Amino acid sequence: MRFVLIRHARTRWNDAKRLQGWSDVEPYPEALTRFWEATEDIPIRPDVIYTSDLKRAVLSGRLLLNRYGEVPLLSDWRIRERHMGEWEGAYSEQIKREHPEALTVDFRLPGGESLLDVAERAEGFVKDVLNYSRKRGWENVIVVTHQLTMEILRRKLLGLPVDDTVWDYLRGSGEWVLVEV
Repeated sequence: MRFVLIRHARTRWNDAKRLQGWSDVEPYPEALTRFWEATEDIPIRPDVIYTSDLKRAVLSGRLLLNRYGEVPLLSDWRIRERHMGEWEGAYSEQIKREHPEALTVDFRLPGGESLLDVAERAEGFVKDVLNYSRKRGWENVIVVTHQLTMEILRRKLLGLPVDDTVWDYLRGSGEWVLVEV
């Protein structure tokens, strides 16, 4: 089975380097155009497209339907970005400077999640998608998700540990990675 994991189109909060987490911020038109262009060379024709249930992922996934036509588009909350809790809307550089401990996998943000919490959600999603896809005969899956969640999904699909090196493999908006399992 082949998965293409894609990070959603940019938002104004991405441009301002603000933590979005579960805030439902929409991508802007130019960002959707760049997303479209960045995903032109995806090497599979999907049997299904999954997105998180946040607008920036859903709208990016809907855009892909213009390229691939009639394929199921399914949303799942478990592939949302990390819940930033009280820090949603804060500027990432300020958080990194004032709270370096927030970059460890087991640190739970105030009122939010740790990366291990995200990994638990992602693992449940991966198991369900693998089972459901096998039952349906789907071989090619596109997942439109968020920066941290994308790397955690990649690791879960490949059986790799979720550790503090997650931060070294983050991708930009519209960037994608092919994972074969």
